[in-house]
Amino acid sequence: MYLQGVSLFLGYSCVFIGIFHILVSRVKKSIFLSGFFFSWGLNIITLNWHYNKFILNFPFLIFTSALLPYLYVPFWFLFVKTLIETEFQFKKSNYLHFLPFVLCLIFLVPFFMISPGEKINIAANLGPAEPPDMLLGKEVVFTALLYCAFYLSWQIYIVYKKINWGAIKEKIKNKSYSKDFFLFFLFMVIIHFIAFDLTIVAIYYEKKHILLINSVTLTLYFIFMYVLYYLFPFMHQLGAFMPPSSSFSMNRYIKTKLKNVDVVALEKKLKRLMKIEKIYKTEKITLKSLAKRLNLTTHQLSEYLNAFLSLSFADYLHNIQIKEAKRILAKDMKTPVSRVGFEVGFHSESSFYSVFQKDTGLSPGDFRKQHEQKNLK
Repeated sequence: MYLQGVSLFLGYSCVFIGIFHILVSRVKKSIFLSGFFFSWGLNIITLNWHYNKFILNFPFLIFTSALLPYLYVPFWFLFVKTLIETEFQFKKSNYLHFLPFVLCLIFLVPFFMISPGEKINIAANLGPAEPPDMLLGKEVVFTALLYCAFYLSWQIYIVYKKINWGAIKEKIKNKSYSKDFFLFFLFMVIIHFIAFDLTIVAIYYEKKHILLINSVTLTLYFIFMYVLYYLFPFMHQLGAFMPPSSSFSMNRYIKTKLKNVDVVALEKKLKRLMKIEKIYKTEKITLKSLAKRLNLTTHQLSEYLNAFLSLSFADYLHNIQIKEAKRILAKDMKTPVSRVGFEVGFHSESSFYSVFQKDTGLSPGDFRKQHEQKNLK
């Protein structure tokens, strides 16, 4: 009874999240996440109502549990696509994901046409440990399970093919979101497969408690994912770990240019030169001069920066220079602002001001004043 109460509470929570998200989010594609939570929550609610016979008060909902998987599965699938495709656009072809829902709805029309009294009699005769979809027969239940398994496998395949595994492998030891996403992806795969297996066991052996435990586990997982989506930026940056649409040709090009390059050693050497020795402060750094220090061609260095850091050489250099300038401005209040620019490797005051303003939204002087005021507080 306690487990059923928890499951029911989580079902209501999911419906609330679905409604709340569509109301507060201004992004059109948020309908996928909202649609998923609403339909999944309704699925959990009807499951519990069948078990406690409360569903008898709402005869029109008696057969909906067989229909809902064909809603929450494509909603979830399209939501994940919005995460991994940075320029996702909903196309008319995406409506095909909801075709099974329409076909299932047509199949269920005769059942929906049954009088409320007959529906109540059918539901009342359902065994206490039988899942509600058994009203329509095991064939319908396992068809829905195969449908879910197909979409799950397809989704995992798409994500696997989209991930730039090379970039993650090289950055896994760094303090970046690559590791977070990598672990989250593995967690997603494992929890889905465990849940799928438990569902089959629960239905085949008519184990009510297993099905309820499974529903609670999955619902907690989805709510956990929703919290991650809002609290941690890597959930909004999954596309950053994906190669562009022309990934095949680009990956082949990268492999050609960096074929004989030890990327891990290169990353360490570059970090030592630019972040520890800070050579940009004592010499004029160009793509050619830095490539020479790293024993690379300019094309190889450029490809490394583009492929693994998603930066051009100029952006990479400016990022490091501005980071160092911000450190000096916040720590040393006496050094003139113009001198700070020259100290971090800029060769004109105007270029320093321009790049700094673009990066921070503040002039170097305003940035220093802001930190000075914080220190006084």
